[in-house]
Amino acid sequence: MRDRDSKLTPEDIAACDRLKALWDLRDKKTVTQDTVADLMNVSQGAVSHYLNYRSRLNYKAVLAFATALGVDPAEIRADLPEQTIGDSRPYLRPISVWDKADDLPPEQFVFFPSLEYRWSCGEGGPDHDAVEATDRSISFTAEWAKRHGWSTRTHFTMRASGDSMEPTIQDKAPVVIDTTEAGRAVRSGKIYAIKINGEPLLKRLDKLPGGRYRVRSDNQSPAYASFEVAPYQIEIVGRAVWTPINL
Repeated sequence: MRDRDSKLTPEDIAACDRLKALWDLRDKKTVTQDTVADLMNVSQGAVSHYLNYRSRLNYKAVLAFATALGVDPAEIRADLPEQTIGDSRPYLRPISVWDKADDLPPEQFVFFPSLEYRWSCGEGGPDHDAVEATDRSISFTAEWAKRHGWSTRTHFTMRASGDSMEPTIQDKAPVVIDTTEAGRAVRSGKIYAIKINGEPLLKRLDKLPGGRYRVRSDNQSPAYASFEVAPYQIEIVGRAVWTPINL
């Protein structure tokens, strides 16, 4: 590591320590320095400076890293003042508006299949209105999909139902599911699309001794208490890798 910036305060260094710890736990295939650089509209070298104690972690950097890592900004540093919308504009992507999917240039966008089966973020219970839909899709730029390793062969979108995973996943929000994760070891603390006794759910999973899993919600309401299941009781469809969040 190069010498640290001598202007960094003890609080700055502590924030960098927390960032480094979170960064080391990231999914290295989908979250890179280029991911953060794209969010901040800076060079990869500038991102490296933040990770190597050569630049102070300001609000813009903290929010970009938190977005890329899928964590609360306060997990990196909680001593920064809240910013205004105007302060946020430098790292917002431009918004394009179109009337129908046919208006989008196919060479620039990827259309992921969307299933109408609404994955429950509530107390559970069968959804009798759930049906598979093949005539709808959600689009992302081809560059974005390639950077994150998304493919229409392995990823699909579904819509959440309920508030048990709020604030992370909002009621009725679209969620991208990576089905390649179904055949891999569960990563504790991540959100998965699962079925328990045939009932579809979006929940965080924690691995427990003996092969059991703890199933838990992000909503801290007593109505959404965590519970445990045995391996034979759960079917893992895939891991949730993206959802839009209203701030």
